[in-house]
Amino acid sequence: MEEYITKLTVLNSPWNKNLTKNNFMIGSDSPSRLKDMQGLWLVLFYGEDNNSMEFLKRWSQLSHDIVGPDFASCNLRVEHELSSALFNEQGNMTITKKRLPYIVCYKNTWPSTIFDGNITSLDAWITSILMIDVVKKTDEKVIEKQLDLPKTL
Repeated sequence: MEEYITKLTVLNSPWNKNLTKNNFMIGSDSPSRLKDMQGLWLVLFYGEDNNSMEFLKRWSQLSHDIVGPDFASCNLRVEHELSSALFNEQGNMTITKKRLPYIVCYKNTWPSTIFDGNITSLDAWITSILMIDVVKKTDEKVIEKQLDLPKTL
């Protein structure tokens, strides 16, 4: 019963988007790529086990408390077609060869990093992702500002 309540809490949260196979580019060369989801997304891939339920509880809290990235989740034990497509994907981001649960950081629809550690190091990983994103955005603004400076002779 507690697992059911945990899943309902996360899946019905306004801060977490529930993903299905329709959110991924299944049938393409990159089935792990997200469709039409620009920006920074943190996606929790989970199953039905106790460890996944613990991650879902923490995910619910994080998605409510952290401003910046968008949060989403996907149950790969339910999304069989997606799970199969991801597992058979070739390349360096074969994300379903990890054990569940795990989290993928997406930047502008592309998977960029994977977290498959334990729940105690989850907060630190998310903090590092956010810091990298902030530094990158700051660097981009500095470069843009430098390009706007008048050139001296």
